Amino acid sequence: LYARCITPDYEVIEGIAQKIPDALRIPEKGTPPVFTASLMSDLHLSGKSGRITRAFQSTESAVILLAGDLVNDGYTKQFALLKSCIEEKIPNKKIFSVTGNHDQLLAEACDNMDYYESYKAFQEYLLRRAREQKVKIENGPCEAYEAYINEVGIIGLQCVSYNRKFSFSKGEQLEWLRRRLEQKDGWHIILCHAPLLKHNPQRNDGTPYLDRNDELQDILNSQKKIIFISGHTHVSPNSMRTCVESIYEKQIVYINDGSVTPTEVKGEMMMPAEWKDGVRMELTLWDDRKKRANSSIFRLWPIISTCRSLSTPLPER
Repeated sequence: LYARCITPDYEVIEGIAQKIPDALRIPEKGTPPVFTASLMSDLHLSGKSGRITRAFQSTESAVILLAGDLVNDGYTKQFALLKSCIEEKIPNKKIFSVTGNHDQLLAEACDNMDYYESYKAFQEYLLRRAREQKVKIENGPCEAYEAYINEVGIIGLQCVSYNRKFSFSKGEQLEWLRRRLEQKDGWHIILCHAPLLKHNPQRNDGTPYLDRNDELQDILNSQKKIIFISGHTHVSPNSMRTCVESIYEKQIVYINDGSVTPTEVKGEMMMPAEWKDGVRMELTLWDDRKKRANSSIFRLWPIISTCRSLSTPLPER
């Protein structure tokens, strides 16, 4: 790996090369991954769908994971527009999501709440599509779920309740999560709109977003082979504080996957500027299943995440 550092005045240029350790190398060309997914969050769909359409068309994987704030106000018409984008642009992709604070009504703002179709109805639509695509799905409490693709479990945690409060109701979801992680071997991807305090790219101390932050962190600390994906912060992958953290000895990765919405976070060093136009990530997981000598431990390839600026024009199709 070679890195070149250039000072702002372009007068000092330094370079350094370092061999990548064998344990961290990408498999040789031709080695198929066990799982790939396009990651997006904070779409904030309101009255126009052009930005969302471009984001969907840019995805590279057959699976899309949406980490919340899919719409901006939680209105029925916004979810209907999002469904239309999916059916028109990516009808064959498997899509999984969790709710964000903007996916919930701030108050009972609809004229007739009897006809209000909430995020819950939208998630039911996505899971119904996935079942029709032969994906095995198991439901949990409070709209939590787990879907299985190529032996990888995708767990959706719903951390936002009515009136946009970050709350795991009665802790039922976390107890369900604990049991599932203890019972199931292999990799688990956990979708949760808000990041954990220790893995928030904006801060590592202060008040956490999640009301049961410590309880959830303890559950993850007791496990291995976890990929925790969050959104909410709108911090770009170009931030001075990383949006991807790896706990290699535990095989746990935390990803805060930026924002599809153009965002300029105050105080963030935006370099280059195109990150403000929104990003998505591509996630790839390899498992070479080669046993180490005199050991039953499998060597697992780490997660490889790449970022794509959504400001780059799409090629003609």
